[in-house]
Amino acid sequence: MQQFDPVTLEILWERLITIVDEGAVSLRNTAFSLLVREGNDFAVVLLDPEGNALAQNSACLPNFAGTIPPTVRYVIQRFRDTWRPGDVVIMNDPWISAGHVNDLSIVTPIFGEEGVAGFAANSAHAADIGGVRFGARGRDMYEEGLRIPAFKLYSAGEPNRVLFETIKENVRLPDQVIGDIESQVSANETAGRKLKELLAEFHISDLSSLSAEILSRSESVMR
Repeated sequence: MQQFDPVTLEILWERLITIVDEGAVSLRNTAFSLLVREGNDFAVVLLDPEGNALAQNSACLPNFAGTIPPTVRYVIQRFRDTWRPGDVVIMNDPWISAGHVNDLSIVTPIFGEEGVAGFAANSAHAADIGGVRFGARGRDMYEEGLRIPAFKLYSAGEPNRVLFETIKENVRLPDQVIGDIESQVSANETAGRKLKELLAEFHISDLSSLSAEILSRSESVMR
């Protein structure tokens, strides 16, 4: 396992935070809905190959910081041996993901020289998800709106057009919803590109060793 001296570890840790902050800027600046652009109702997170969170954007919502890691771990189990560069997964199952069907989660594998080096993921509140308006009025989960299991929104860079059309035809504000989804995809692409540059610069194959250092030190500080 690769070792990191304290100075290098601090540099890498701060770089990871900068990477997710850049992803967050991408998402906020390209989003279509005010919920994301002005309400900041989203989070961007970097995770290791096992789905452990390493950094979230500085202005992220705490609830998303808590729900994204188990969401990514579920996605890893579902697609473990099928990942290809250009894959993107979407889901909003409230029992597995963010707990609310309006919150769409996007998960993107980031490839290094030896396979999946980590994951970029984000969750954001969609402007609409169908169903009864104002979800608290729903009498059962079917009235809350469209539920999306973990599906590949992109496979090796190719869009799942059936899934895009299904979402578009089941929401009241299709331009805003699809626009925000594409912004979420772009945010992960931005974070992934920056992470690849970092891994190449420091000759790191994946985030596993760095993750172990960060989590170990974080545990020590908490204790």
